Amino acid sequence: MMKKGNIDWDPNVFEGLYKRITGKVWENRNVISTTQVFEMEDAEIALIAYGSEVRPCLDAMALARDKGMKVGVMKLEGVWPVPEEAIRDVAKNVRAVISVEMNIGKYAKVIERVCGGLCETARATINRGRIHLPQELLNVIEKVWS
Repeated sequence: MMKKGNIDWDPNVFEGLYKRITGKVWENRNVISTTQVFEMEDAEIALIAYGSEVRPCLDAMALARDKGMKVGVMKLEGVWPVPEEAIRDVAKNVRAVISVEMNIGKYAKVIERVCGGLCETARATINRGRIHLPQELLNVIEKVWS
């Protein structure tokens, strides 16, 4: 029998529905939360970003590589469920991860938790209603690189 997604406010029924739905998400997390990586083969620093912040990250990566800094980018194609395995794999292979977001750093906290001491972490956050300029990100990269 196919279960429907209607909410029954009986606590036991509600809990069962919640567990079923979150279980589906967990089982399919690698399909739902995909990532792309750019220039990560030799990267020592990884920029992790999502949405409109990815483009300035790619530009900053190119600027940094022109200066001899081995920088890569991980693009999160979805932020929930958190692609923990992918982030952790990056953290294991770099010296530092820089969380880039057009926010006050809420997702940066998630990335820092997932990295869990595997590498240094830093933030490039901006909460001014605009995306980062590549030079702003390069400034953060240079501080972390030194």
